Amino acid sequence: MPLSRVIPYALPEPPWRSAPLLNYALLIMLGIGVAWTVKDTATPRMWLTLAAIAATATVLLYRKFQAQRDKRFLVWIGGATAVVFSAATLLSVAYGNVKTQWPAKEQVWTGHITNIHKQKENGASVDVRLQEGKQPYSGHTVRLYLQGKQTQNLQPGTPIAFQSTIRSGNSVGNPGDFDYATYLLTHGISGQGFVRENAWKSDTAHTESGWIVTLRNVRKLLVERYADFFSGTDLEILSALTLGEKSFLQTDTRDLFSETGTSHILALSGLHLGILFSLLNLLFLKRIRHRWWRIVANLLTLFALWNFVLMVGAPLSLIRAAVMFTLLQVANALRREQNATLNNLAFAAIVMLLWQPMSLFDVGFQLSFCSVFAIVIAGEYLWRRFPLPEWVDDKALVRMLHPKSRRIGSLKYFDRHFFTRLRYSFRRNAYSFFSSTLYPLLCVSLTAQLGTAPLVVYYFHTFPTYALLANLFVVPIAYCLLGGALLFFLVPINFVQQVVAYILHLLLLFMQQVLSFISELPGACFKLYPTALTLIVFALIPFLLYALFEIKLRRTRLRLIYAITALFLVSIATESYQTFSQRVTPQIVIYKLSRTTNIHFISNAEESYLYTTLKPDSVALKFAYIQKNFFEPNHIQPPKLLTKQTERYNHLVREGNFFLFGKKRLYLLNYSSYGKAPQQTIPVDILLVAYKCWDTPQEVLSRFQPQQIVLDNTLPYKFKSEWQSFCQQAAIPCHDLYSQGAFVLQLNE
Repeated sequence: MPLSRVIPYALPEPPWRSAPLLNYALLIMLGIGVAWTVKDTATPRMWLTLAAIAATATVLLYRKFQAQRDKRFLVWIGGATAVVFSAATLLSVAYGNVKTQWPAKEQVWTGHITNIHKQKENGASVDVRLQEGKQPYSGHTVRLYLQGKQTQNLQPGTPIAFQSTIRSGNSVGNPGDFDYATYLLTHGISGQGFVRENAWKSDTAHTESGWIVTLRNVRKLLVERYADFFSGTDLEILSALTLGEKSFLQTDTRDLFSETGTSHILALSGLHLGILFSLLNLLFLKRIRHRWWRIVANLLTLFALWNFVLMVGAPLSLIRAAVMFTLLQVANALRREQNATLNNLAFAAIVMLLWQPMSLFDVGFQLSFCSVFAIVIAGEYLWRRFPLPEWVDDKALVRMLHPKSRRIGSLKYFDRHFFTRLRYSFRRNAYSFFSSTLYPLLCVSLTAQLGTAPLVVYYFHTFPTYALLANLFVVPIAYCLLGGALLFFLVPINFVQQVVAYILHLLLLFMQQVLSFISELPGACFKLYPTALTLIVFALIPFLLYALFEIKLRRTRLRLIYAITALFLVSIATESYQTFSQRVTPQIVIYKLSRTTNIHFISNAEESYLYTTLKPDSVALKFAYIQKNFFEPNHIQPPKLLTKQTERYNHLVREGNFFLFGKKRLYLLNYSSYGKAPQQTIPVDILLVAYKCWDTPQEVLSRFQPQQIVLDNTLPYKFKSEWQSFCQQAAIPCHDLYSQGAFVLQLNE
């Protein structure tokens, strides 16, 4: 090929110099993170006082060392400390505005629906902003689970009155469970409640009006229009991909996209906004030549993009993209340079964190910013070092292969060089397509995947091997789907919509078949449970390698090599310790599962025993979540089921409802224990009170002397209250699985 080597571009300045806002963004993140670790002890007044002291010290240091350059770093440290404490103050204030102590008794509440998460045939999950006037709870947002078929008529802005007990999110469950309480808090939701079908009513005739409410209702109408032409998986994917409506998504569909590394397609982000912007630019903006009309068109485009962001629920990843697109368009209208992408990213982060400090802990926020940061950094500092060679035409060859006459009927055109000319043209166009389209797509996809890999592994414990291959197919299909959806809604003619719907159906079918094929390839997805240190080392590798190649001093380079080696050795040691079976110490775990009693006796990671009231063929399904979040991360092998009344093992002895494990005695008090319970007082370490325990606490304690009482999740609420009151009076420790989560007793052996 006639290729010519391209001289690599000179590397730009370090990021902290070329993008000064990045320093402030990192300091704000540091302050928010520090404040979050002590959120329940530190007050906003304390953080504000520290910020004022740091700011005063910065001013004094600046006045004292203004003329001494070697002391100016003290001024920078003081200013950075003031920024950190100021960010901590914002986080503390935001946390205090969300965190609430709710009354213990059931009450009547009123408010307005702000968002509908899931809407099914017999219920719905909605967010409700409580009405003003009921202090100190007015203005707080709660998540409700409403029962009843009338939930189909609910809309954002609908007034609602309900009777329920509102509680803070339950952060305790089984070992390894998702911390739902923290998730609600970081999304500005103060509590949650369950409302029975006859305990709520809404007034759809007096639905609130407003621009955001109108946009949310427009999205609901668009989804209903989709439902007239699509169904099943097509409706799930199309609603999520184009309108951010994820309530239709099934577990199988989520898993398919997750295992192939294409979940970002279902979460509205900068990719979707970029595709929509490129479509608008192709259809309208490029055709406008007059400058002032072009400025007006850009403003209208930004107005449309922000309305789209508000309509689909304003996810943080989409807000980040909208802020960056706004800055890009403003710079374009003002004819300014557009090479400050990293600075724009930092500006977007600062704006969002000042607006919602707790958004830093949102997974979408972290993935969105990490992917863009990785793309920008790799583009500036990696891909610029290895540019593709340019195609240079050989003038003599071109003159020989291109006759003057190009008429189809000309004998000169179909000469002996025709096929040579055809091959040359094909090679040139193929290389042009590869260098201008395919290669940038590969670079961006690979960089985004590697940049977000530590977070994906940390949160989802998966690593899709063929994500790069899957994205080569899915991203162009997503472009076509968004363009088709735009045409579907802009031309509301039934015949046109039917044709577009059929084409979209074919694209969706092709995409699903491709993803299904990729997911079935050998080693398509790995389940990984690395330690946090391993993920940190993995994230630091690119920066360490860059510093290693750029540092000129031999002594400094050797120190860096020693540091990298030490990090790798410590990481390998921690991973080896994770897989050591004896790392899991002997313990008794009583799980919190609905309508069933489950006791797990763990000797080590390879030997454990499970008593359960489930049928053997139902254990795997019921324990699937615990298997994923507790067994697999700790490398615990599937436990042996205890199915006989009398069983003896190396570390466990069972006699009916008595269990002896590691010198700890446990007795299960349920319907099967009556008539078999001892008639004399017997000391036990754990007394598990479960389903159909009709005896009063006084009668039970006349036969047992428990050191610890555990109330099973199967015990009715009225019996739990009686037991809790009695244990409080008798000074006996009492653990309620429903409110306190799984009971874990570590054995000292």
